Amino acid sequence: MQNAWRVIDCTNLQGELRYIRGRILVCDYALEQKVEIPLAETAILLIGLHCNCSAGLLHQCAEYGTCVMTCDWRCVPVSAMHSWVNVPTRITVRQLSQATMSVPRRKAAWAQIVRAKIRGQAACLDLLNKEGGGLLRGLSNTVRSGDVTNREGQAAREYWKR
Repeated sequence: MQNAWRVIDCTNLQGELRYIRGRILVCDYALEQKVEIPLAETAILLIGLHCNCSAGLLHQCAEYGTCVMTCDWRCVPVSAMHSWVNVPTRITVRQLSQATMSVPRRKAAWAQIVRAKIRGQAACLDLLNKEGGGLLRGLSNTVRSGDVTNREGQAAREYWKR
């Protein structure tokens, strides 16, 4: 696994990102400032709409195992690029193991994800002192393998009503 720890947030950057000798070169047009950040220490690079990024940097991010995420105007990630070569990152290890799962295990894993999501929604309602937390917890207990009864959709309807 990689030992990178930095999250570089360039979602509001009006400038460009380039690769230079093992480092990300961040050029901020507004501040007329340049900063170099070691790519080996970078776990995640967040890129916004007004940020130009070189293909060379994207290639080196893949080589170093750095996850590159593009973000929308609200700074919310909308896509991600993960390395599938050389560096066994948590994300690639997880994706490769999920791809080789049997169908029953995949369905059971999906049911666990749905249960956790519904319990999280119930906890949110509880924290906001809104009704419906108990109903959502009840729905989470009835999620079956593969969520064939669409408890996730039912819970979402109840959650967003509040």
